[in-house]
Amino acid sequence: MPQDDDDAIRVLKQDLRREMRERRRLFAARDTASSLIGNGLLQLPELARARTVMTYVSVGTEVATRDLVPRLAALGKTIFIPYCRDMHLQLFRLRSVEELVPGTLGIPEPPPELQADSERQGRPEEIDLVLIPGLAFDRHGNRLGQGKGYYDRFLPLLPPTAFKLGLAFECQIVEDLPRTPRDVPVDAVLTETMLYRFSRDRQGG
Repeated sequence: MPQDDDDAIRVLKQDLRREMRERRRLFAARDTASSLIGNGLLQLPELARARTVMTYVSVGTEVATRDLVPRLAALGKTIFIPYCRDMHLQLFRLRSVEELVPGTLGIPEPPPELQADSERQGRPEEIDLVLIPGLAFDRHGNRLGQGKGYYDRFLPLLPPTAFKLGLAFECQIVEDLPRTPRDVPVDAVLTETMLYRFSRDRQGG
């Protein structure tokens, strides 16, 4: 991709991030919508088949996931959460959100002594289903993140069988997002009203 095109996409994404953060902030029904999304997740056949689930731990105005942790554990799922180290995501086997402390960018993560526990560390190839946050998703499965690239670096490490599921409010769904070859699309997006599924062989956009 020519550098001018890359720069133009970067500017477009920056503008969209501001717009989508504000759109999500103004969405008044976040708690109710998050509950509906959580209930919808528990009905998915991909979740029923999954032995291991990687989930983000929600902060701010994101689709709430903290209450999902005990519900997933009650189903017998092994739960991993991501945390940041040297600009890359690492995996931690979570037993309770009470174990976590504020980390990079204020995102909850395990304290250093738990990060160092080899029995609590995970590998990407162990993941069957991953729950992915985003500021926006489009109708092709493309995702707009915070701009740090953590998930775009991590997702290619997953096994091809891993189901990549974005969680978003319906107000975060747009028709098309600008994308680059580095952007990794998702397999589906679950909102409070819809499950959007995308062909695994599409490139989107």
